[in-house]
Amino acid sequence: MVAISGMCARSIKEGGIGVCNGPVDRSVSFLVLALLAAGSSGCNGAAACVAGQSCRPASADPCRTYATTCNATSTQSSCAVGGEVADRTSCGTGLVCVAGQCGPAIRTVSGTFQTTYWPDAGTKTTLSSPPPYGKTAKAILVPDASVGGYTTLPITLRADQSFSIPDVPAGPYFLQLDQKVFPLCQGCPWPGSPEAVSTELIELRANSPDLTIVTGARVDVAYRNDPYSRLDVAGLAPWTSGSSVRTASSQALQYGRLYASPTPAAGATSAGGIWINFFSGALPDASKGDVVFVYQRAATPVGSGATAATASAATRYARLTNLTLSSSSPGAAVTLTDSAPQTGAIHADFRYAQFAALAAASVHPSAVPGATGAAASVQAVPHSIRYPDMPFGFEQTSPFVVESYPARAADIDYGTLHYGEFLDAHWKTYRYSAYTFDVDVPGGSEMALPAQITSMVAMTPDPGPIAPALGPPTQPRIEGRDAFAPQTGVGLQPTVTWSPPALGQATSYQVTISRRTQPVIAGETRTLSAVVYSGRAFKVPRGFLQQGSYYTASIAARSGPWDVFDRGPFRKGTPFHTAECYTSYFTP
Repeated sequence: MVAISGMCARSIKEGGIGVCNGPVDRSVSFLVLALLAAGSSGCNGAAACVAGQSCRPASADPCRTYATTCNATSTQSSCAVGGEVADRTSCGTGLVCVAGQCGPAIRTVSGTFQTTYWPDAGTKTTLSSPPPYGKTAKAILVPDASVGGYTTLPITLRADQSFSIPDVPAGPYFLQLDQKVFPLCQGCPWPGSPEAVSTELIELRANSPDLTIVTGARVDVAYRNDPYSRLDVAGLAPWTSGSSVRTASSQALQYGRLYASPTPAAGATSAGGIWINFFSGALPDASKGDVVFVYQRAATPVGSGATAATASAATRYARLTNLTLSSSSPGAAVTLTDSAPQTGAIHADFRYAQFAALAAASVHPSAVPGATGAAASVQAVPHSIRYPDMPFGFEQTSPFVVESYPARAADIDYGTLHYGEFLDAHWKTYRYSAYTFDVDVPGGSEMALPAQITSMVAMTPDPGPIAPALGPPTQPRIEGRDAFAPQTGVGLQPTVTWSPPALGQATSYQVTISRRTQPVIAGETRTLSAVVYSGRAFKVPRGFLQQGSYYTASIAARSGPWDVFDRGPFRKGTPFHTAECYTSYFTP
């Protein structure tokens, strides 16, 4: 062997790769070469390559970050793109980075609210329409460094439901949608609660966001003034406690339920009462080709004692092609004519212990399995369960559910349970599961709602056990203080922060702040909800929190492969998971 003479003078970049260069003797020890190849050191004992170190190539994109990567033996490094710089980072005169791209610092934000109608025949028609579900487009809120934290730019909708707002700083903004609500009011005089407002903020950054909603309805559905009518049903399977009668029509937008009065006796084969359509009285029309399903979901006990639950499965049904209702129709009388083939199957393997383990650790220190229970159901929707074509909102019907009250804390496998399959071929199914937690947050004059962990997954292939895929956000804080503890004096515009879930990976978060002081004040904003993609912090806009009131917040982690920044906010798909934590009460 011969020794190396000289030394490795310097490291240069050749094609982005670090190599040794300098006056090294050509007669090299094979032993030393072997050691170098094994990655024991760099040149003359220099440190081996370390991945993930910040670097900057000569021709760097100003809107990208870079980090070192190493070869298999950690003897060579390269500088590769690692991610995107923060939105609104300068990348030139009058230019800033947004989503990793350099563009104008000021732009126009425009959009059009639309509905894509997808009736049973399969032909789609897209028309401009008002914002969905009676919401009002109020403004966009642009985060800034001002005392208020936002610049508010009002939205004025044109006749075609479009808007255009000039001179908007590039980067993220919140689309504000307001909706009238009638929350429960304690001590309010009859006939009921005063009208209040629920505000929704959706974080976007696109110049022209997709504001389209998908529906399985036909374009010309007619409506009555209220969602209530009469339904009488014969031909039922013998009635059992917990059974129900439901209705579904995709293109007539008829998703309803019979609230029988009186309650049918055990063994009864007919029932009648109030028929509630959850879409404000949409009217089926046989001349338009509407198909209406009326079906019975029969309840059967499963398990016993500590494992007791109820399984409700579609059994009898009628497929109606001749039902027409008008605004003056008192209702309908239907006879169920067929037994649904019990070919649907779901493996009800509940991993309850995994849900329960998240209670005090992540949901809230006081959280326990909820009295409102846990359930898994089969949901059917028209046409698609995939983003971006899945109908938005509550266009769904449920031929099966298994539910337990309260939610259990130990694993239970009920085996494979069956339900009737009778819907037409364009209906698609997914499994929805929910586990609730009771949270004790003393203070205020109104109980906090139960926290939930939910999941939507396709039925095929077999989605596996019913277990949490995502945990709640951790370490919630308000103005830097522990939000699991009651807090006072947080100010009128506090910042809510949180850390990532301990289970799974969130793609977005939803912060919902609710006023919990009674009575309800007419015109007040009762809830404020913000969907956040850009980070793990949300500053409350001015004008929402009021001195002398108690508030709580829920922070939900959300996860879906399609749930990305600037996806259509009124579109959805599967899979999708949510998990929320609850704060204690706080006051400004």
